[in-house]
Amino acid sequence: MPVSLIRSGGKRSTAGAAPLGRPVELVCYDDQANADLVLGLYQRLIDEDKVDLVIGGYGTNTLLPAMPLIVERERFFVGLMGLGVNNALLYPNYFAMIPTGPDPNAALTEGFFALAAQQKPGPETVALVSADADSRAIPFSVPRRMPRSTASRSSTKPPIR
Repeated sequence: MPVSLIRSGGKRSTAGAAPLGRPVELVCYDDQANADLVLGLYQRLIDEDKVDLVIGGYGTNTLLPAMPLIVERERFFVGLMGLGVNNALLYPNYFAMIPTGPDPNAALTEGFFALAAQQKPGPETVALVSADADSRAIPFSVPRRMPRSTASRSSTKPPIR
């Protein structure tokens, strides 16, 4: 998913009436879903391309690395499908486009754990698998918060490569 930013006053305008009476240009660069490329692309778009609105890449791995720069440059940031991207910074100009509610880290797993807790006999172990990425720990904070009656035993193992 490309990193997209919107710059007002651009040469190309939207079809029909321009928003706020100004032409709007969409500037996109492909982050190749590579978190290592994200910071450089956002710096380029904000500093060189002078964008006004930031629409992030897809998912936590490409949104999280951009947050410190977004906060520093005071841009409005729309994140697409990122889990808990703003949990640590609580940046007021971040908008998450993900249908997970106010506790996104728990939302994806809480139903499974609630169902498991109702089973007779209940499961003794649960396996959780994630991508090998910096943000992989975000959804895994939830099982650690579950009551012992729900998750009777837990362990963390290194990723298989």
